[in-house]
Amino acid sequence: MPDHFLVTKRYNQQKPIKCWQCGIERTNISELFCENCSFIQSPQDTNNYFKIFELDEEFDIDPKQLTQKYRKLQSQLHPDKFTN
Repeated sequence: MPDHFLVTKRYNQQKPIKCWQCGIERTNISELFCENCSFIQSPQDTNNYFKIFELDEEFDIDPKQLTQKYRKLQSQLHPDKFTN
């Protein structure tokens, strides 16, 4: 099977996206954490950095706002929070 078919099939899937920790169907797939168990999730393939940092898609962004959003995300996703 050609590689391009696998990619196309992946993007066209109609299956509900489930949390890989608790298994519930995700209602808000743009969130980085499951709304039920708060387990970190794989980001959407359609996300770009503007969407991840919740910024308007424009050339001139506010560096202060970007820094604040980056640090907030960094504190949520820091590896030390996910150790046993």
